[in-house]
Amino acid sequence: MKTIRIFSILIIIIFLISCQDSKKEEKNVSGTVEDIYVEKDTLGGIWNLHKVNDTLFDITKMYGFDADNPTLKIEVFKNHISGFSGCNGYEANVKIDSTKITLTDGILATEIGCGGNIWENDYFSRLGDINSYKITKDTLKLENSNNKSMTFLRRHLHKLELNSWELTKVNDTFFDIKKEYGNENEPQPIITFNFEKNTIGGWNGCNSFGMEIEFKGDYYNSGAYNSDARGCYKGWLEKFNGILADNKSYRIDNGILTLTNSSGKTLSFKKLKE
Repeated sequence: MKTIRIFSILIIIIFLISCQDSKKEEKNVSGTVEDIYVEKDTLGGIWNLHKVNDTLFDITKMYGFDADNPTLKIEVFKNHISGFSGCNGYEANVKIDSTKITLTDGILATEIGCGGNIWENDYFSRLGDINSYKITKDTLKLENSNNKSMTFLRRHLHKLELNSWELTKVNDTFFDIKKEYGNENEPQPIITFNFEKNTIGGWNGCNSFGMEIEFKGDYYNSGAYNSDARGCYKGWLEKFNGILADNKSYRIDNGILTLTNSSGKTLSFKKLKE
């Protein structure tokens, strides 16, 4: 009898320990990419260039035409940086420690020419010589070995912006564009939100597209729409754009984004990992 009681107690203890372990696992699994990007005083995230050597920076004055200021995206766990120089997209692998960021190979960039690329060369040179960095709340200051600096401001991302989204369902019916239209080379539609530019862009199943939006909190109003001119499958763009451009609500549930229009029709997307 005593043996049975001891055995029962052991089972209960093992059960309680396993429950605690499973709760710990669940907590770890529930960590999301949102935590990486919006947490203050961390290096990871997207940063907008604000000052160069303590002088406010405006690339429009540098080039003489409208352009976006440079951005720097730091992915600490991937040892990777990327962004926009003001002229070209770029990326590089890096080594990051508590005080320094070091390139492990060269910077790869697209090859658009802008104003002789004088600024871009200077920018890439500074990124290649980051002797120290300092984060103060939402400000990141990079200094090189010559004490030249660049100061960036953190860009706070909405949860819709943190990932691209791939279409999975149309009106609660699973959608596979390859099966639907018999083209094995056609990728699934994908959308990406950019609230800094107030746009949705991506691939609609036939063309790259962009659409202006005005975000209202739990829905958005749509504006001007542009896309490539390639022809598409009969009726598909009318169906896709008819929901995307007539948004009345959105919902994110377990990594699934659902957009609903004024008629109750829906598009569902899964979150794509970066």
